[in-house]
Amino acid sequence: MIAGWIVIGLAVLIFLVAIFRSQNLIFFSSVALKYFLVTLAIGVALFFAFSFYHIYDVNDSNLKSFSGVVEFSGHYFSWLAGAFNKVGDITGYAVQQDWFEQNLTNSSK
Repeated sequence: MIAGWIVIGLAVLIFLVAIFRSQNLIFFSSVALKYFLVTLAIGVALFFAFSFYHIYDVNDSNLKSFSGVVEFSGHYFSWLAGAFNKVGDITGYAVQQDWFEQNLTNSSK
């Protein structure tokens, strides 16, 4: 558990040093866009690493046997499908909201 917090702390520290070292947020964002695929790959790798660790920790999986790996895979993909379903639910809820009617002023008065 502590290793996960160390990795998070190091990532935040590197991010803050990069921002303050660049002295310019526009420069930092242009570098991120220049290396978009690298940034995306790092983000995806971090997502999978933290999600694997979370599912491993919550379910107390045994990855030393084939049946443990199969059981872990079932837990992980079930969690991943649930996460995507929740994102879909939130997106559907946001789309169904009437965002414009409440923001318009009554011009007939």
